[in-house]
Amino acid sequence: MAFKVLIVDDSDLVCASLGKLLKGIPAIEQIYSTDSMTGALVSMKRHAPNFVVLDLHLRDGIALQRVEAFRRLTRRADVAVLTNHTSEYNRKASLAAGAGAFFDKSTEFELLLDLLRHRAAMH
Repeated sequence: MAFKVLIVDDSDLVCASLGKLLKGIPAIEQIYSTDSMTGALVSMKRHAPNFVVLDLHLRDGIALQRVEAFRRLTRRADVAVLTNHTSEYNRKASLAAGAGAFFDKSTEFELLLDLLRHRAAMH
């Protein structure tokens, strides 16, 4: 079974950069991206990703309120938050809502890639 990743971020640059880096990980076979919560929910149903990388602030709302919805929609997908809004409140709230990890876009990008390499290899 293919290991699939969904990137949810309203920055085209982040989606393109992260997508390019993920293509270099052999165990990741399919990469999808969307710039909105609406698109994310559609992609979750259509593609059933194993891993979701989620920015907190999107064009159509604050994703923190939807982390729990992602967890209900597909229990098998891991959710990692990747954001510039790294307050302790956002970190705690994201983890409490069901995110498995929380990363700062500006300083922890490589940590996210390490986690994805590990999860994909273990799949």
